[in-house]
Amino acid sequence: MSSLPDASPALTVTASQTDAAGNTGNAGPQTALKDTVAPTASITPLLSNSGSPALSGAVSDPSATVTVTVNGTTYTATNNGDGTWSLPAGTIAPALADGPYDIVITATDGVGNTGTDSTADELTIDKTAPTGSLAPVAPGITNSPALSGTVSDPSAIVTVTVDGTTYTATNNGDGTWSLPAGTIAPALNPGTYDVVVSFTDTAGNTSTDPTTNELVIQRSDADLPTVNPLSASGGQPIITGTYDAENSQSLSVTVNGVAYVLGVATQLTVSGNTWRLDLSSLSPALPAGAYDVKVAVTTRGGAVLGDSTAAELVLSAPANPLASTGLSIIVPTVFGLALIVTSMVLIYRAKQHNKF
Repeated sequence: MSSLPDASPALTVTASQTDAAGNTGNAGPQTALKDTVAPTASITPLLSNSGSPALSGAVSDPSATVTVTVNGTTYTATNNGDGTWSLPAGTIAPALADGPYDIVITATDGVGNTGTDSTADELTIDKTAPTGSLAPVAPGITNSPALSGTVSDPSAIVTVTVDGTTYTATNNGDGTWSLPAGTIAPALNPGTYDVVVSFTDTAGNTSTDPTTNELVIQRSDADLPTVNPLSASGGQPIITGTYDAENSQSLSVTVNGVAYVLGVATQLTVSGNTWRLDLSSLSPALPAGAYDVKVAVTTRGGAVLGDSTAAELVLSAPANPLASTGLSIIVPTVFGLALIVTSMVLIYRAKQHNKF
């Protein structure tokens, strides 16, 4: 029998026995099949946040007995008869602590051949949730602001829930996460919002940030300061606009790189919600051209607001080139003209038909 190969055709064995009196008895034919091949088994690798997770794998023999040894304790698994085996959740006791575990799978067939899996450290238990935070957000008018914060796990999924809608943020892999400006839609109305940031690792552990009411939207775009467009002749304009006087603690207007701050620059005054910048005494005067008038206010909540327009001021050269110098021209009726500069009079004589 030992020379027969495994899985050879069944061998028919017939035996007879003769006693001392010469009587012979024949046993019916018997069949035998040699089997020394052990079944194979494997386990599906698993990362779990449960200390007693369900385990499963493959087994080559649909009738083999499958045992699972974890952390020194052996459990009998179910051979499903379809090439798979399973061990229900809650079977492993006591529950496993965080860490990697070598799972030994043994499959034994009906004649005692035994095979074990060839892998190691197939099970990792991770019951620790990642942690993170939301960076402080200054109150402001941006109604779809950029958000950011920290996260302890570089591979965790970070979600941000604002006003009932959840957005997936970017885990930057360096301990931080970010949500770009403009992601929150529709844009938020003025008010206070609780931003819920959730952090979920690959094992399914989840935690949320511990803070509340972190986001304050102060104003909408309609409350931005404004500049009244102005087209004027000469380089000494008077510029006006609006701002939210009640909710602002500072105001500045910048023209051609020069900032005029309310309370410091006498050229800038306010009346109600209207501001006025008087540059009628500006020296030297502004050259002709288009200018971006920048208005900035700081709200009582600390947010900085700016106007949303550009090139609001357009200046053209004066029709009289002496107009911005303070000089005036008097044309005489006969022979000349007088050029008056403050209290000094210059007389220029010319022939009657000459031009000045």
